[in-house]
Order: sequence, then C-alpha cells, then structure tokens
Amino acid sequence: MAGYVLGKVAGQGKDGHGHVTALAVAPAYRRRGLAGALMDALEGVSAREHNAFYVDLFVRASNAAAISMYEKVKGVRRERKWREVEVERDGERLLLLTHSFPPFPQHHSSVT
Repeated sequence: MAGYVLGKVAGQGKDGHGHVTALAVAPAYRRRGLAGALMDALEGVSAREHNAFYVDLFVRASNAAAISMYEKVKGVRRERKWREVEVERDGERLLLLTHSFPPFPQHHSSVT
C-alpha cells in the first residue's frame, strides 16, 4: 500500500464539513504528490457527495514533518489557513487546518 486517507463528514448545512482522521504515505512513495492527491480525493467526496463546505484536520504542533507536508500542499494548491486551537491531546497542543471549497463561501462554524 502506497498510502491512505481516512475521513468522515460531520455537520449539516453551512456547518457540513469533511474531517481528515488519518493521512499516511509510505516512505518509498513520499514527495510524489500522493498526499495532495489523497487530500483532493477526500475533499472531492466531501463536497460532491455530501455538500460539505470545507475539510479540516488536526495535527500535533510538534509534528514538524506533517506540518511541512501540509504547508507544501498549501503552497501548491488552494487557500488554506492554520489555526491554533485550545485543544490538547496527551498534553500537546494541536493545530487545526481548514480549507473552504470554492465557490462556496467561507464557512461560518465555531472554528473561524
């Protein structure tokens, strides 16, 4: 297996969104655009099949490799915004990444 994405759709209406639960790419397949393609696939299903307005994901603030990968995807693809949130897991701060889909308006949920 080269990689996988696991996600879900939560909420309805203007708060309907996809959430990335896990994203992984095997070391031999990294730096080939697979992570971006997996994100695109989840975003597409969320928008087309479930009328989601955005996708979000959490990443540990100390996970420099994941943050770097998401920032590279951000630079190549659509607008994304990092938000530091008051969430801790195992005593560690998490960052929240959200991406609203064009042509939908920016979402109006509590994470804005």
